[in-house]
Amino acid sequence: AAEPRVKFTQHSAAVKALAWHPRRKNLLASGGGSTDCTLRLWDTDRAVCKRAVETGSQVASVVWNTQGTELVTAHGYSNNQLALWTYPKLQRVAELTGHHSRALHLALSPDGATVVSGSADETLRFWKLFEPMTRHGGSSVAVAAGGTVLGSSNAGASGATGSTKWNGARKMVT
Repeated sequence: AAEPRVKFTQHSAAVKALAWHPRRKNLLASGGGSTDCTLRLWDTDRAVCKRAVETGSQVASVVWNTQGTELVTAHGYSNNQLALWTYPKLQRVAELTGHHSRALHLALSPDGATVVSGSADETLRFWKLFEPMTRHGGSSVAVAAGGTVLGSSNAGASGATGSTKWNGARKMVT
């Protein structure tokens, strides 16, 4: 029988979320269940946990943006939200609410701009979080359930949603 090359045992509940970094072959993100509630980044070549952050609720799914500079997590009990995180610091920069039950699944659109979340509330919700892929990459934009723009990772970006403009401190300028 084949043996695993590496085994990580730091999660303290079911591992519910896994996503490889889109550009670094040895970097894996994982999320733990309701008694763990951590988002972890693993260096699979060195067999070490590079970073871990307590999220406050179970991590059910995770996806990277196409540039590998941010991650989105889907959460269940108790907050049922999505969260946008910077990489490599794992700093939470936005929370996206709207699901009325556990957010269970995430998928990134082919153009890299939209994340769709599937929930136990029997809904799919579409979130325009990133600029579409271009030859020069894209920036991220956090949008709340009602379409309210919460922040942008590209200081000085303009036109993120219609005529919305941004200053360098991640605040919307009207």
